[in-house]
Amino acid sequence: MLQLVHDLAPGADLAFATAFLGPASFADNIRALANAGSDVIVDDISYQTEPFFQDGVVSFAVDDVVTNNNVAYFSSAGNSGDIAYESTNINFVTSGTNLFYDFDPSANVDITQRITIPFGSRVRLSFQWDDPFFTTNGVDTDLDIFLLNAATGEIVASSEEDNISNQTPSEFFSFTNNTGQTDFDVAIELLAGPEPGRIKYIPFDLSSDNPSEIYQEFATNSSTVFAHPAAKNAFAVGAVPYFDQENPESFTSVGPTTILFESDGTRKATPEIRQTPDIAAIDATDTTFFDSGNGDSENNGFPNFFGTSAAAPHAAAIAALVKQANPTFTPEQIYNRLE
Repeated sequence: MLQLVHDLAPGADLAFATAFLGPASFADNIRALANAGSDVIVDDISYQTEPFFQDGVVSFAVDDVVTNNNVAYFSSAGNSGDIAYESTNINFVTSGTNLFYDFDPSANVDITQRITIPFGSRVRLSFQWDDPFFTTNGVDTDLDIFLLNAATGEIVASSEEDNISNQTPSEFFSFTNNTGQTDFDVAIELLAGPEPGRIKYIPFDLSSDNPSEIYQEFATNSSTVFAHPAAKNAFAVGAVPYFDQENPESFTSVGPTTILFESDGTRKATPEIRQTPDIAAIDATDTTFFDSGNGDSENNGFPNFFGTSAAAPHAAAIAALVKQANPTFTPEQIYNRLE
């Protein structure tokens, strides 16, 4: 990412801080970069268990440095296309002695959703619902999520946290498909508490070029931009290939982002809809960083860097040039100029 910035803004001073030590450390390092004098900060890191419907600690840090340090903040929108499943049509039905979510929006009942996981592929599935994070008693619903072998009904992965006890409305599992087949079923069980009003999950790492290749039924083609890229003062960057600049990459995450809760967990009177991503910038440009396995589209000996991870630093570099030309510009003025 710094190499891409240097290509466009070679006079810029560069600084780096890791985002890989957890959300709290990520937030601290955002503030550290700002305190060290950064005018522009860019990241491409997401934590899959950051809140979907509420601002978290990283979002707070982003808003802090933009507001108090005059920093323009850019974040990659993500590479999940529109492969999220999201619903407010909630109905749990009895199966045996347990309550399971009915995926079928019609009068029929289907307590599983058939999905495709290619051979050898990994899926990290993050599942949340409309209870708040960061409270002592705001989570009153306990949900579990299961992935079943469609041929045998065997549970091959699951997340079964005691959500009321740990006060976290989130389930997460990782699964690598070494089973010899590609059909799997998702099931969601209600263990305790009232039915939620909204559920959402994002199956990270699966191909997002065409959601119909993942969901065989009941796809909602929902937004996948969440957490700090959707912070009020952040600029989320989608990706367009440099050789086809009028069309977004098929994988670039889409919005909008729905915020249901205030930072203290109080439910907003009206959901806040944040229109994300904010802009798009180019990807697929050359670097010397990747090995040849990443692809060399031009056959010039330099691997290409694809994804919103490449788009975000391109946008940040242009922001640096705008700041150089207009030293008194606020982050909002830089954002407006880029728009």
